[in-house]
Amino acid sequence: MEKELYTGFHGVKDVSPEQVRGECVIDVTLPDYQPEIRRIYSASANVRPSGKYVSGGKAEFAGTVVHTVLCGNADGGVSVLSLPGDYLLSFPCPDGCDPVLFPVVADVPVCRLTGPRRIQIKTPLSASARCYRARESSPALPTLSADPDAVLLIHPVKGHVAEVLSLRDVRIGDVIRTEGAEKVLAAEATACVREATVTPAGVDLRGEAEVVLKLDRGDGVPRTHRRRIPFSEVIPYEGEPLTGGSAAGWATVSALDVTEKDGDAGDGIALDLTLDLFAEATAPDEAAALVDMLSIKEPTAVRTEKIGVTDVCFCGGGVFALEGDAERSECNCEDAMTVLGESAAVSVFGASVGDDGATVTGECRVTATVGSPSGEPDGGTVYSAVNFRFPFSVTLPVPAACRGEGRADISAIPLSVSVRLDPSRLLASVETAITVRIAKENEVTVVESVERGEGELPARAPGEIVAVYPEGGETLWDIAKRYGVSPETVARQNDLPDGAKDASDAPNSLDGVVRLLIS
Repeated sequence: MEKELYTGFHGVKDVSPEQVRGECVIDVTLPDYQPEIRRIYSASANVRPSGKYVSGGKAEFAGTVVHTVLCGNADGGVSVLSLPGDYLLSFPCPDGCDPVLFPVVADVPVCRLTGPRRIQIKTPLSASARCYRARESSPALPTLSADPDAVLLIHPVKGHVAEVLSLRDVRIGDVIRTEGAEKVLAAEATACVREATVTPAGVDLRGEAEVVLKLDRGDGVPRTHRRRIPFSEVIPYEGEPLTGGSAAGWATVSALDVTEKDGDAGDGIALDLTLDLFAEATAPDEAAALVDMLSIKEPTAVRTEKIGVTDVCFCGGGVFALEGDAERSECNCEDAMTVLGESAAVSVFGASVGDDGATVTGECRVTATVGSPSGEPDGGTVYSAVNFRFPFSVTLPVPAACRGEGRADISAIPLSVSVRLDPSRLLASVETAITVRIAKENEVTVVESVERGEGELPARAPGEIVAVYPEGGETLWDIAKRYGVSPETVARQNDLPDGAKDASDAPNSLDGVVRLLIS
């Protein structure tokens, strides 16, 4: 009877990492009712992803960057502008792969004032991306006319199963009570996952969103108001439940609506956010690899190949307060009295996995708008932008099995920044979500092709495994001599007892159906 004896190797994920870079560029002419601008103090960027497109071997991710620009007017006042711009990031993605883009990080925007009411902004963007695909050995599917009881020899391959999950359009909200009439000049929001846990139902994400409002109280000086809104959601698995694993989560703000309301309970500002939640989870798993094949009645020659797989053995992270300072004298702000606004960008220089865990090093760059006395007889305040940077180093705990080896992929996203003044220094704290994924590159041996022997076994090629079925009375020494290998090697490969390695005149014959591997 005809029987298909080759089944291939399935179920292992191949993860191809990419570092994707791009930029958002806008050129905006402000309306005539906007006061003429004399100076730009600071600018921050808030990324809001919107969609994914995959075709023609390429993945594209689109979205909007909302820039909040603090600038000085010709009349001496301060304006806050909210200027959106679109972006498009792309990277190669082979057909049949599932592309995943991790959070897009905006660097410090570069602003140019090209006219009294015209601003050009260029914001560098970066993100880590991966293409997931199921791996299998080469699709040669021969059929072998053999005994219907042909045996497939399958070995388990220990590793991890990785799954990327998403939950979109999660709505959260809150109301900020205000005193008197306050006008919203600009609003931006970020979101982070503080804890991600693998559960039988899915990945449990707990985190919060922070909304930063610039409010006008009518005195020409914008006021900053911050509000944090917690969330808790479980993202269900798309396949089989994971157990005993780890997870990292992240959140993006896809929409932010701010509404000023008047009511009997007092004035207020309603906040309505739409979040997209993501998680990458990994758990120990065993995949089945077809490593050999034999027929009870006919000799077979099996050719194998090694395929590379990426084993994501750990996902985790946390939220860290990265703190640093700078001398006032170095920033030319010895007389500064107030901080009007601040922004920050975080750069990761490298990551190493050691006995203590994954150590991440990098740098924070902080921009703050400060107010100082004008020195004029009638008083008043002048504003200026100060910039400083400081290094950081944090260590994230990782399981012992993942320490000392593997590749660490790191993402760091600044969530909020605060700058305080003390008598001699500027003190900054940048709350940053840092996630780490540790992956190991492995090789798995699987069957490439199977051939049926006609009379004598076919000649072996390097890397080929031959299944031998001894004739009555043959010893291990006979077979080893036939194939030009040592009896010790064949005995070790087949877990035979020591007595089987005796010479040809020994009584230990290999009668019956016995499978021997010769490689």
